[in-house]
Amino acid sequence: IQLAALTGVGALAFIFGDQLQRGVETLATTRKAAAEVLTLHQHIIRSLESGLITTAPDGTVLTANEAACDILGKRTSDVVNKSLEVTMPGLLAQIASAKELRRADLSVGDLTLGVTVSPLRDLDDRVIGRIVNFQDLSELRRLELQSRRSERLATVGELAAGVAHEIRNPLASISGSIELLRTAPQVSDDDRTLMNIVSREIQRLNVLIGDLLDYANPRPSQPVEIDLGVMVRETVQVARADQAFAAVELKCETPDETLKITADPAKIRQVLWNLLRNASDAAATGGKHVRVEAHATEDGVAIAVEDDGPGIAKDKIARIFDPFFTTKQKGTGLGLATCHAIITEHGGRIDVDSEPGKGSTFTISLLKRS
Repeated sequence: IQLAALTGVGALAFIFGDQLQRGVETLATTRKAAAEVLTLHQHIIRSLESGLITTAPDGTVLTANEAACDILGKRTSDVVNKSLEVTMPGLLAQIASAKELRRADLSVGDLTLGVTVSPLRDLDDRVIGRIVNFQDLSELRRLELQSRRSERLATVGELAAGVAHEIRNPLASISGSIELLRTAPQVSDDDRTLMNIVSREIQRLNVLIGDLLDYANPRPSQPVEIDLGVMVRETVQVARADQAFAAVELKCETPDETLKITADPAKIRQVLWNLLRNASDAAATGGKHVRVEAHATEDGVAIAVEDDGPGIAKDKIARIFDPFFTTKQKGTGLGLATCHAIITEHGGRIDVDSEPGKGSTFTISLLKRS
């Protein structure tokens, strides 16, 4: 009996030992597979170019990938364990009445984010939080706005060209008739006063028509290699000697190195002069300071014209490059439209940054072209 018992115990020990060994091997394999899945998951999350944030039901951020922190311009410690309302203000209000937010634009500071929100579920399909996926659409929205603006400018330009030609011919006849009437001996002083008013208004209309034609039918560009820094300094020097800029202080900052670029110098000078004139008019009602800066960028050059005037309201910034839209009492609304057309023709862009009460900054960005 004892021998049989010892034999049975030995057999059971062998069987259990073999099963234990297999269990250890299976556990090691499972652990390795789980580690590989976890590592792959971490690699996927880290490699995403879009921001990915998970939150608890109350809106507390649980995790955030590197792209999310980079897009928001924050450190991980500034995002994780903080309320989603602090990280992305306004998002909780948009999803308060819906479990899922398939697609929405969210403004966070100067950023425009394309956001998608979906429930975070566990293995039992219970909702344990939210998944917030987002991308930075700021550049895309800026390009869309620029494209729509260019389409509007092209349409208005074609119409303006036809109207300008139709108006200029009768204006010439009216101007010639007024000059003949002015020389008549029986004309009284009151009549001459009225004729002077008519002549002045005809001249103003001629200026407007000239601006229209310059905008609608610009002359072909004649690009040459120029030193942008020298051109900026020369333009500012001429402006300082002009009485139209006597009420403001012009400051010019250019680097010592050469800012070579291929462009039409006359057209670039025209854009800079228009921006200087606008900045001077704005600064005259503010701090009376205008600063012009030219510097090199990674892929080209840039010119910034800054004033300390009253600034531009946010609801007007989107329209300032539209033809005939102006904030001046005597403006034609064609100066900035022409500037936009010229810079676009050169393959560059013109941006504006303004805050009411703190002035405005217009920045021209031009690419280096051979």
